[in-house]
Amino acid sequence: MQIRHVWRALAAVRAANSTFAQLKSPYPSLSDAQVWRMAGVTPRLGQNDDGRIYNQVDARQLVAFAKDKHLGPLAFWEATHDRNACTGACTDIPQSPYEFSKIFASYTG
Repeated sequence: MQIRHVWRALAAVRAANSTFAQLKSPYPSLSDAQVWRMAGVTPRLGQNDDGRIYNQVDARQLVAFAKDKHLGPLAFWEATHDRNACTGACTDIPQSPYEFSKIFASYTG
């Protein structure tokens, strides 16, 4: 189970690193810090359409990565999923209302 958590968190980090590389290429004169400020990550919370689950552990690891790199935009898709009312839109994982919002709120840039 722990390996799955690491893989999911790494998937978001890999996406951020890929975005960084794509941005760095056309802006070679910018510092790495400047390019990181241009990169953003927006994972989908909870149960995803492909069967993968993005949970609170993954969110905390992504926030730690974002703090380390001073990532640009950090968001998630979508707020109604975080409410977890399960009236057609929810994370489909155990959570308290707006738990992901509270995790992501610790990131200030």
